[in-house]
Amino acid sequence: MRFNSFTSAALPWVVLRPIDRSDIPKWYEYLALPHVVEHTSWNLASADDLRPIVDGCNSDDPASAIRFAIADRSTNLLIGTVGFHTIWRSVALRWRAN
Repeated sequence: MRFNSFTSAALPWVVLRPIDRSDIPKWYEYLALPHVVEHTSWNLASADDLRPIVDGCNSDDPASAIRFAIADRSTNLLIGTVGFHTIWRSVALRWRAN
């Protein structure tokens, strides 16, 4: 789900913004590193595999995944991402009183 309005990050050297297709090469470059592949569940054959993910994050569908780009404030280049891939619309709490 796309967010178009952000509060400025508290860190002066980074900005939080919507992820977009121009971020795909840098994101894939990182996700393809052997030590990253070893410790994550990403199974990507190419940078093109990230296109539907980025497009989904830019969807107007409120049920779509949420992912933000963390970018260098001076260059706007991707330095990381943060997001939520599953959103639950309700929560059930249970407890037992003793």
